[in-house]
This record gives sequence, C-alpha cells and structure tokens, in this order.
Amino acid sequence: MTEPQDRQPPSATDPSDVGRAVRALVLTHVFPRYDGDPSAAFLLTWAQALRQAGHDVRVIAPHDVGLTEVGMVGGVPVRRVRYADEAHETLAYRGEMHRIATRPPFGPPLLGAFVTELAASLRRAVRRWQPDVLHVHWWMPGAVITRLAGVRLPTVVHLHGTDVGVIESRPWLAPLARWALDGVDRIEVVSTSLAERAAGAIGVVVDGLNPMPVDTERLVPSEHVVSLDVPVILAVGRLVPEKGFADLISAAAGLDREVRVRIVGEGPDATRLRRLAADLDVALELPGSVTPAEVVDEYTAADVVVQPSHGEGFGLVAAEAAMLGRPLVATDSGGVRDLLERGLLVRPGDIGTLRARLVEALEDPDLPAVLRAGNRVRRVLSPGSAVERTEEAWRAAIVSARTRGVR
Repeated sequence: MTEPQDRQPPSATDPSDVGRAVRALVLTHVFPRYDGDPSAAFLLTWAQALRQAGHDVRVIAPHDVGLTEVGMVGGVPVRRVRYADEAHETLAYRGEMHRIATRPPFGPPLLGAFVTELAASLRRAVRRWQPDVLHVHWWMPGAVITRLAGVRLPTVVHLHGTDVGVIESRPWLAPLARWALDGVDRIEVVSTSLAERAAGAIGVVVDGLNPMPVDTERLVPSEHVVSLDVPVILAVGRLVPEKGFADLISAAAGLDREVRVRIVGEGPDATRLRRLAADLDVALELPGSVTPAEVVDEYTAADVVVQPSHGEGFGLVAAEAAMLGRPLVATDSGGVRDLLERGLLVRPGDIGTLRARLVEALEDPDLPAVLRAGNRVRRVLSPGSAVERTEEAWRAAIVSARTRGVR
C-alpha cells in the first residue's frame, strides 16, 4: 500500500460540512486474497463501490500463505500483516479463528502475536496516512485490536453476526466486547435481528443498519437449466453445525422422490455430513468452495436453493437466490427476516416443516413471492445503496469524534 504524505483532515461541525471524498482505512481479519477469492467477497464489492464513488479506501488485513505484504485486489489497496511464519499463519481465512485461538498449546500465543502485529500496523498506517475515518469489520478481533492500538480518529465498528454469536455462546466475553466498543463513534449492523441480538448479548445500542452489498449485475434472473433426471437441492456456506446442513440432509432423507443434495463450501463438518448422508441413504455432493462467479452457475443449475441455518447475521445465500428468482426455502434464522416474507420461512431445526417446504418448492414453487423479495433485495443490497449508507455512517462518526474532541 503506497503511503501518501501526511495531510490535515477536513474541518467540519456537522455532517453536511464533511466533504464527499473520504480517506477511509479499513481493518478486517478477512478480505479476499485475490480476485475471485470467496473469502468475505462482499467486503471487496463494498470497498470497490466506495472507491468508484470517489473515496480513498485502503485495507489492513492479515497475511496468508503465498501472499505479498502489499498489493491490490480488484483495484483496492491492501496491506497484509504477517503475524507468524507462513506455516503457522492459520488464524484467518479459515472460518475457525475463535476455535483455533483457544486451542493449546499454540492457539493463545498465536492470537497474541496476531493482535499485536495488526495493532502495530494500524498505528503506523494512521500516523503516516492520517485517514479521516477508520472502519472496522467485526468487533472480534477488529475492535479489540483498535482499542489496543490506541489510535484516535473517528471509528465505525461493523458487526456481521459471527462476532455476536461468539458472545451468545460465551457470555463471559461480553465485558471484553463492551471494553472494545467503548468510545467508538458508531456501531453498524447488517440486519435488524442482529441489532436486537447485539443489544441483548453485549448491551450496546446500534446506530445504523448497513447490510453489505452484492454484485447485483451478476445476479440477473435467467432460465433454469432443467434437471433431466434427479432434482438438485443446493445449499451454500461454511460447513459448520450452525449452518443447519445436517437438518437439510435429514429432511431430504424423508422425501418420496430421489434427490441430490449439493452443498458448496468448505469446513470442519464435511466428514460428519458425509457420514450422515451415507447413513440416511442421501446422495450428497460436497464440491468445496467456488468463486463468486461460479456460485451463480450453481444457483442457476439447482432446482431449489435452501438456507437451513440456525442463525444468520444477514442471510446472503437467500438474498442471492431471491435475486436470481430461484425456488427458495429458508429458515427464520435472523437476518433473512429483512429479506423475505415471513410466510416463506421455516423455524430453524424443524425438519418436518423443512421437508414439506422442499416438496412445495420442487413441485409448485411460489416464484412470484420470491421475485417480489428479489426485487426488494436488489434495491437494498445494490452497491450504490451501500455507498450511501456508509457515507452517512462516516459523516456521523466524524462529527461524533469532533464532538468528543478526538480530531
């Protein structure tokens, strides 16, 4: 990341006085490592849209095997911070940070190095570049790193769901979250459900609702590729228990017709899911991860898309399927409530109702309801809408910080 010369931040007393072009430093523990990387691809869409709107957005993220320390991803400058030798840089990009970090004997020291190195990099970037605002994604570890770094500038912390879920399963972490969030200028969330969960788990008041954008141009309804033999039931996501993929396999086992269950993604639950499918005589395909472009082909080729999650901060799979006009079954798992009509949703873990909805989706899908939802989702999740929401958040944070005498 090229470091520009120091400069003075703009002066303002209210949001309307803050200039449109903002120098924004982004801190995140996961960011696409290369073009086409599915790791938090929505963050790249978000950053690209903001840069196209004229903002200077630069990212600090952890290093990973084979990457350069400074580079560009999709036109976005990224500084990747080393925290161990490459063989041991295992905390980020694997969806298992909260588990790996507590696993002895190497987890806690690795987490300590991770936090220390990213905090040091954040301090250097703020000192050299003097950004107008810091935008932190996920309170854990981002807000903790920010607090330890001791930087003084307008700060937005964006909660996405997994970071709140960690506290719900480990309530003893709530004081750490409150400490990390104390003094930030604005807290944003990706769904109304997550705002309620954050208030209950952490005791914080959320300032704004800001779902992440999707590349709406690649999500255009098209003619379905009809299955010639066995219908395909598609799910997409990290292979972990909370995604509810075991429920989907169990529901498919009770259907009176042969189907193929295809789950796109990687994760530690793969072996358990294969064993369950074998025990229940369900044809299961686990092709691993695919690129964002390839996942559109997966949606289009499926006879029905299912999001069986037990908890979702947002509900990206349901949103993408709806925009593509695909027959859809989803659980009432939180964030998806902002996207779909309640009548389309199933109670999480209710395998019997999930099976019944699969039958309906395969035989007589309510496509008008899905298309209505897709049109609404397209408006909310367009990159342009995300830019407007984020600009509002930045301006509010800058004014808040000046009120507190930070800048």
